[in-house]
Amino acid sequence: MLVLKLAWRNLLRNRRRTLITIFSIASGCALSFFFFAFQAGVHKKTIDDATRMLAGQITVEHPQYRDAPKPSLFVPSVAKVKTVAEKMPDVELVKPLCLGNGVVSSAAGGIGIGFLGVEPDREKELSQIARSIVKGRFLESSDVDIKGVVIGERLADRLHVDVGNKLVLTTTNAQGDVVEELLRVVGIFKLGSATMDGALIELPIAVVRRVMGLTEDQATQVGLVLKRPEAQAMVLAETKRALAGENLAVHPWETLLPAIATWVSAGDRANQVMCGVVLFLASFAILNTILMSVIERKREFAMLLALGTPPQLLRIQVFVETLMLGVLGSGIGLALGASFAYAGQKNGIDMSDSGAAGTVGGMALDPHVRPALSTEDAVFVAVVVLVVTTLIAIYPTLRSSRVDVANTLRSQ
Repeated sequence: MLVLKLAWRNLLRNRRRTLITIFSIASGCALSFFFFAFQAGVHKKTIDDATRMLAGQITVEHPQYRDAPKPSLFVPSVAKVKTVAEKMPDVELVKPLCLGNGVVSSAAGGIGIGFLGVEPDREKELSQIARSIVKGRFLESSDVDIKGVVIGERLADRLHVDVGNKLVLTTTNAQGDVVEELLRVVGIFKLGSATMDGALIELPIAVVRRVMGLTEDQATQVGLVLKRPEAQAMVLAETKRALAGENLAVHPWETLLPAIATWVSAGDRANQVMCGVVLFLASFAILNTILMSVIERKREFAMLLALGTPPQLLRIQVFVETLMLGVLGSGIGLALGASFAYAGQKNGIDMSDSGAAGTVGGMALDPHVRPALSTEDAVFVAVVVLVVTTLIAIYPTLRSSRVDVANTLRSQ
């Protein structure tokens, strides 16, 4: 307890030096934590957009569908999956999808595309496509009769079609027959992804089922959209247990979107490296101020040693002072970093003019970023800061007791 009091008094005695050291630690900590929160926000938004537009955080499909996607490999009963999902409070909704590949043709020619059959009323609240309509409107339940379809802006340009024009979809059905369907364009979307805008169409699932020869209770995929992404592991395990007797496979979103999963993992590692680089640079300022503190206090240490203070006690005192600086600096740094991240989360950060927006696995990154605060990231940054500060404290601590008492007192 005495050591703590002495250490605290020594920090207060030279406020300027103490503030400089705390500022060095706090700035590195705040910058690192903000980087983590910013990247987490980008990851969270991209994953949420991708999973909600496609087949949710968890997908149920035929066991062989991953290896060779084709209409004949479908989920035989969507209702059975819904019954299982309704028993799980973390499942927000069940989303049946019909996916396939084909060719859409206009007077300008034909282009190979992927098509996505969805439930229009539910999709309005889920899909990024519904929020990215630049001309016309999104799908409605009444579009089943007119066979309405929404297409990407780039695809519309290549086919020279506009809202109200007709397209012919050519594909194969579940029986292996080549079929055609006349569609009418009701909307054009722009996601910012060349893949999505140039090779994807979305239409009512009832139309796709009719084209593919499926019944109203069949779909190529059934997605489970979760209320909390944190519940994914638990819901995945429960779904696998409940459907163990069925000829179905249950996958997490990482299996269906491996490019995004790899990108997220690489981003986390890059953040950790960035945190290390920032704190490594800040460590020089910390080491310099602590070492100067020890050098400036040589006479003080010499007097304490001359009065009989054990060298070990002196080293402990200097070490505790450094730890106090680390704790204060990391606490202030986390508070500052969290404040900046919270402000960004509340107001959003528009990156559209920075040229930073891009695509991952064909999915467009949203340029409007909202940092995501995480207790795990805060703990990680704080631990790294304290470890770095502790390592830095070793040399000044050892040097503090290596004082030539007689010569120091005589010369000063």
